[in-house]
Amino acid sequence: MPSTKSLSVILNDVALSGGSGSVTSGAITWTTNYGQGLLVKMTNGATGPTVAGQVQVQVSYDNTNYFNYGGAILGSTGNAAVVSVAVPIYNLDVMYVRVVYGSNTAQTVTFRVEAGQVTGI
Repeated sequence: MPSTKSLSVILNDVALSGGSGSVTSGAITWTTNYGQGLLVKMTNGATGPTVAGQVQVQVSYDNTNYFNYGGAILGSTGNAAVVSVAVPIYNLDVMYVRVVYGSNTAQTVTFRVEAGQVTGI
């Protein structure tokens, strides 16, 4: 029997101008799943930023206290560069996830983060 899966979009192609600082996304809830992961994509404009954009994944058990899940995912400074990374979340007890994104300078970077989960087996 095939598994049941669902997708939530945390960042839907959010363009962040250079020097605007880091932004924290809203959290998504993972309380009824059997496995989960994120797809992270950062796309530079025609001129790359002086300092690359980055995404830090954060997880929580109570939607109040968040902890970094690994290190920050770094983008590129290349012109029109695209960095895509799959982030499996191995802790099945994680109930909430969010991302902190930004840190790019001088030029705009577009961020997309999708969250997938297995909801039935």
